[in-house]
Amino acid sequence: MAVLSEKVDFTEFLQVYVDEQLDRQVLWILKKIPELDFENKKLKGKGMVNEKERSKVSFECGKTGFYLTIFFKALKDTISKVLGPTKSIQDLAKALDENHGCLSSEIENTLQQELFKISEIEDF
Repeated sequence: MAVLSEKVDFTEFLQVYVDEQLDRQVLWILKKIPELDFENKKLKGKGMVNEKERSKVSFECGKTGFYLTIFFKALKDTISKVLGPTKSIQDLAKALDENHGCLSSEIENTLQQELFKISEIEDF
């Protein structure tokens, strides 16, 4: 997954991912706001679309995917904190083994706070 890659800049990946995520949610978005279906001749030119509602529905339809992406970004950042400048999975395993399979309390608390923040995100 590109979110975990060191070769791909997360900010470059993010816009492409969000666009793709929204494309995959079109069916569900149109079910909630049929006025957005510009191909439907029955609805063409009939009424205005409430942009706030459109944004809310678009986010809700893809919320799980967005949350997962942000989770993996937080996990990647946490792993980077554990490893420091090294990039070895063996170093990660060693650091976890030295702490009985757990992250340090400080890093674990930081990750938990990030995860709580993710659950509070309600829109784009």
